Amino acid sequence: MPQFSVWRSSRKEGSLANGAPFTVTRFLYAEGTRLRVFIPRDPAHTDVTIEAQAAGSPAGPWTTIATSALGAPFSGPGYVTGDSASPGMKSVELRDIVEATSAPARFLRVRVTH
Repeated sequence: MPQFSVWRSSRKEGSLANGAPFTVTRFLYAEGTRLRVFIPRDPAHTDVTIEAQAAGSPAGPWTTIATSALGAPFSGPGYVTGDSASPGMKSVELRDIVEATSAPARFLRVRVTH
């Protein structure tokens, strides 16, 4: 059974979801079962960059699967849906780029830099 987790790494505590934990779930996409996470993003926060990263081990190496730089919408192979440049809070769906059952373990983390 694959393992999965999510970690946060942030220079500014509480800058994303007021420090609330993210929920990582397994979800069946057309390409197979992947880990997914929903991340809140506010386009008005033009002073933060958010990176979603995935790895097969907590020690890494970590691969960036989606990025939102300085208030811009997320982009990258892990972006699924929920983001735009329009004002207001977004709930952005991101997913791992590796099929969950093809690896012994998968981990996701969210890095926020200010």
